[in-house]
Amino acid sequence: MAMLDSTRSGIAGTAEVLYPVNTFGAPDWLEAEVVANTLTYLAELPPHRGQLVGALFVAADVMLPAMLGARPGLPYVPLEKRQAAFERWYKEPFSPMGQFVGALKATLAMSYFGHPKVVSYIGTRKVCERPWDDYKVDVDVDFLVRDRARVAGAEGGRA
Repeated sequence: MAMLDSTRSGIAGTAEVLYPVNTFGAPDWLEAEVVANTLTYLAELPPHRGQLVGALFVAADVMLPAMLGARPGLPYVPLEKRQAAFERWYKEPFSPMGQFVGALKATLAMSYFGHPKVVSYIGTRKVCERPWDDYKVDVDVDFLVRDRARVAGAEGGRA
């Protein structure tokens, strides 16, 4: 349970920096339900992959506050201090910290930009049909179900 709490804390602390409360009307991280949507996404991944991505946020919750001279728990670090640190790390995209915060941002972007309020705010409300597209891709909607069964079989029945 402690890992889930730390994952949740890492997601919340990062999302607050990336999608803050603003004055121009875009949904913030709370309105877009970033924490809940990201946890749902992690639960839908095969267990080994979900744990790996979840560990990214656990590392953020423990490591980033330590680097900023604070106790573990990213939300305990003042927002302004977190924003300044993320801005500094973004300026060096090839550094380990630049790569780390880039991975955090990429993961949370899926949860944020997939929320209906955000989709509505940016003006993307529907997908256009493209019957003339020669490069149609068949989507295997049962992949995760089969992959979970494969992993469970390889691990001796644990899913």
